[in-house]
Formats: sequence, structure tokens, C-alpha cells
Amino acid sequence: MIRALASLFMLSLLPSLGNAGIVPGPTNNPANGHSYYLLSDQSWDDAEAEALTLGGHLVTVNDAAENQWLVDTFGPSGTGFLGIGYNDAAAVEGTFAWSSGQTPAYTNWAAGEPSNSGSGEDHVVLLTRLLPNIGQWNDGRGTAFGVAEVVIAAVPEPSSALLFLKLHFRISQISS
Repeated sequence: MIRALASLFMLSLLPSLGNAGIVPGPTNNPANGHSYYLLSDQSWDDAEAEALTLGGHLVTVNDAAENQWLVDTFGPSGTGFLGIGYNDAAAVEGTFAWSSGQTPAYTNWAAGEPSNSGSGEDHVVLLTRLLPNIGQWNDGRGTAFGVAEVVIAAVPEPSSALLFLKLHFRISQISS
């Protein structure tokens, strides 16, 4: 109960979402406890800026299970392309980094990618409808439906003994 109340409190601290371009959300991934928002079709820079206002970044895909969860969860929305936080816009061409600052540990490039086809393909999309590449990544330069990932720190559950001591202390103060 305390954990649920703490989560609601943390969510109340997030900025108002009245003007945000959120399609559905938040959607919780039970495997990692993170919240995800599917953003409207926009440039990668605008999607990352919007993810920041939500308290996160464009999604950092850490493993094959999270990659598949994104496809299964947001692929049916019919967007075709999901903007993720992987990019080489600020680095040397071909040196990709996560907008969250996390160390790249997992990639899932489609055959021949990243290609930087015609130059300027600095932002990575997760393909959700292009057979046979569903679930794979492509570098691109257009717009996409970004996926914002928000990690809310877990609030530790107080032990029963600690609650008892606090209650006992409070009662002794009142009776004094």
C-alpha cells in the first residue's frame, strides 16, 4: 500500500501532460517496472525533448526481451517505426550512443544497417511492420512515433518493526 501511494506521489510530481503528444500511456513493462509512453509522430529531437518533460528519455533497449516487448506493445498501433534513443547525431558518424547516457550493450540492426544511406541518418528506429525485419533496427532521418521510457525509482517498503517503533514513539509523545 505504501509503495502504491509513493508511486502515485512520484507521478504527481511529473509535469502536466495536457499539451503533450502522447498517444497511449503510461504502459508498464512488468519485466523491468519502467513506464513507457508512445509519442505522436514527430522528429527525433522533438520526441527526445518531450521524453525529457515526462522525466525520461527515448527508450534505451537493453536486451532482446525488451525489444520484443516494445514490438508487441506498440507495434499493433500501426506506426511502422518506433523512435528509440539510439543515435549518432552528437558523436562521430557511425558511433552510436543512447540518449539516456547508458552504455550500449544490445543492438538489433537489420541486415545492411546502419547504412547512413545518403548521409544524415542519425537516429534509430525499431521496425514494427516491415517484413521480414520486424523487431530490427534501421538508422533514419525522418519522423517516427517515439517511445519515451520513464524509470521511477523504487521506494523501499518500510519494515513492520520500523513502523511499530514510529507508532510507539508517536504514542509516547502524545501521552507525555
